[in-house]
Amino acid sequence: MVRITMITNTSNNILRSILDKEKLSGTNFLDWHRNLRIVLKHDRKLYVLEKPVPEEELPSSAPKAERDAY
Repeated sequence: MVRITMITNTSNNILRSILDKEKLSGTNFLDWHRNLRIVLKHDRKLYVLEKPVPEEELPSSAPKAERDAY
């Protein structure tokens, strides 16, 4: 179990170092965006970039499940 955790931590550190090394500047947007997508996909959070942003906030009277999904 310790070995799996170490491998996972190493993998996460390597992926995060990609973003640390390639800071966004005006000339490297495409490379930075590609690296960001790689890291988010690995962390299973790529939906953050792909899911459209809701246009308006849900009313407080909306069901709890709907508010949580929002």
